[in-house]
Amino acid sequence: MSHQAILILILAAVFTYTIVRVIKNKPEYLLLLGIRGLFTVFFIHLLNYLCTAASLATVIAANPLSIAIGAFLGLPGIIFLYASGVYLA
Repeated sequence: MSHQAILILILAAVFTYTIVRVIKNKPEYLLLLGIRGLFTVFFIHLLNYLCTAASLATVIAANPLSIAIGAFLGLPGIIFLYASGVYLA
């Protein structure tokens, strides 16, 4: 099994566990995760637009994994995504 597949399995397990615990204990936290997810999509699109306007390569795309990371971690998660994208590019 590749490292990416193992990482995806671990992330999926943590995500599933967190969602189950949240729904059980604090249903209003789901609304907060949704708002953070929308903020993540907006922020990623804004940064990609600014990078495109400055003739730079866009590093991160708005996909379900990046939205989940941004929703759970907030702004530090988005910064982590861009930092890891620049580091790996």
